[in-house]
Amino acid sequence: MLFIVNGSLSMSSGKMAAQVAHCAVDLFQQILDRRMMALNFWRISGQRKIVVRGDSAEELLDIEQRVSVNRSVVTSIIRDAGRTEISSGSITCLGLFGTDNQLDPITGHLKLMTDCLKCSGVNVQQQKSRKNKKDTESPQSTTTMNSDDGSNTQ
Repeated sequence: MLFIVNGSLSMSSGKMAAQVAHCAVDLFQQILDRRMMALNFWRISGQRKIVVRGDSAEELLDIEQRVSVNRSVVTSIIRDAGRTEISSGSITCLGLFGTDNQLDPITGHLKLMTDCLKCSGVNVQQQKSRKNKKDTESPQSTTTMNSDDGSNTQ
């Protein structure tokens, strides 16, 4: 399974994890419906899952269109419900299930998602702002996090 996260969106770590999980569940259900033998091979081969970064929703849609010519590749595109951090309908993740030979020519250029806080300037700025605020507070004061900061729900 390969998951391509829309790197143009300012998602927190929890939000991104939730979007990849939504995509994994949807992709798994589609595989159950269409590719049972391939699913069994995937299970006994270590259940590999890779998360990479795409540059935009347009890139995710382009990749989905390009892999769709091969009917044996299963895809899942996730659009956010808009309840927390991201606008409703935003494309957050594309999931792909296929062989390396099917996917690498189209997705091989994408980089691994190594640190989601580096995905967009906004999240890096939020992180720096929090650190600066924490550094300037007196040691006796306590910092409380906004409940949305650690959200991992859609």
